[in-house]
Amino acid sequence: MDTFKNTETASLHKDVTVFTNDGTRSVEDMQKMSVGCDASMRYHEKRADFSPTNSSRIKIQYDEGTLKVSVDAKSSGVWEPCTTMTDMGGADLMKDFTKRAFLSITASTGALADNHDVLGLTVYGSSEDQISSQLDSQTAHNSKSAHQKFGGDHLAMLKHEVGDLQLELEHKLTAVNDGLQHSFKKLQKQEAELEQRLETLEQRLHDMLNQNMERRMHEVQTQTADNIESSMSAAMSHASATADQKLNEFKSKTAELHAAAGGGWKMPFFILVVLLLVVVFFGYQKYQEMRKSHLL
Repeated sequence: MDTFKNTETASLHKDVTVFTNDGTRSVEDMQKMSVGCDASMRYHEKRADFSPTNSSRIKIQYDEGTLKVSVDAKSSGVWEPCTTMTDMGGADLMKDFTKRAFLSITASTGALADNHDVLGLTVYGSSEDQISSQLDSQTAHNSKSAHQKFGGDHLAMLKHEVGDLQLELEHKLTAVNDGLQHSFKKLQKQEAELEQRLETLEQRLHDMLNQNMERRMHEVQTQTADNIESSMSAAMSHASATADQKLNEFKSKTAELHAAAGGGWKMPFFILVVLLLVVVFFGYQKYQEMRKSHLL
């Protein structure tokens, strides 16, 4: 039972659909081979004629390979034929599949959701069950107006209206409770997402600070190294200039000393040479005199 017509499957949409599968068919394959009908089973809460007393009924009958689906869209007690499947053999439904079958009710929805309640489920052993007929008669009676049902009994009509009001109030309270729970879950989800975003932002800020600190430290280290290198270069240049100056001064002093020392030793050496020449000269004369005196 699908109360909303989706755009992508609008051509295949049916309000009531019978799907069969042997385990090999995809959803698209089942939709193409499905059978069913349309029925006014949607009671939108925003509509002015909405009432929680409104409901729909569906009847599924299976007998010897034939599946029959009927719908009582307004719970009037009158069944309208929906679809009948007679070729149930082969890969669709085995003839004795009911011996291994399970009955279950499930729900699924997409982005848009309607609120549906299962008010009752009854299983009969035969489509002609007497209890089923009595239920149809009771449903037909309940679908009548209050005046028709109670024959002008105002007290009974008042009790019936009070019961409807109580049901309406319970429905609204349940709707409010569901809305609050849904809003609370959304807030919890938003809070979790906000915390995640804050953690992400905090981590990003931490990473940015670390990167800035590392970059700043690198810049400071580079600038410090450059300053030290510049200072050392300047100091070395100054020391080199000072050393060169001292060396030049030392060379100048040495040259002066050499010059002074050079002038000092020549004079004594000259005097010594002169003295030696005088001694030699006088010695030679003495030698000549001694030869002449025949002393030698």
